[in-house]
Amino acid sequence: MTRYAVLRPHVEAGVPLPRVAAEAGVPLRSLEHWLARYRAGGVVSLARPTRVDRGHSQLPAEFVTFIEGLFLRRPAPSIATVHRAACDLAGSRGWSQPSYATVYRIATRLDPGLVTIAQDGDKVGRRST
Repeated sequence: MTRYAVLRPHVEAGVPLPRVAAEAGVPLRSLEHWLARYRAGGVVSLARPTRVDRGHSQLPAEFVTFIEGLFLRRPAPSIATVHRAACDLAGSRGWSQPSYATVYRIATRLDPGLVTIAQDGDKVGRRST
């Protein structure tokens, strides 16, 4: 509805699109795209489409397991160290290299209790529970 609110002066009152863009602080090209989508499908078409692959990892499962295993080593490695090792493995296997953000996300999704046990030992893990 926010996008339609920006387009509304042009659609209903005929205000020139460049003036609407200047007043709203939105690039003219964006408004042109929004207007084309509005004309093709109405207000509903102005909503951002959700990605089909949202929430699905494109990395092989064994690659994710490898990254998790590296992060659980002792002493605790930095994310940068894990990322470099993951990139080396990806290069040797012909896989696409993961971004730093992907490695970070995999590492931070690990169960905190598992990380504590793996990096600090079983006795520390039992004390923290």
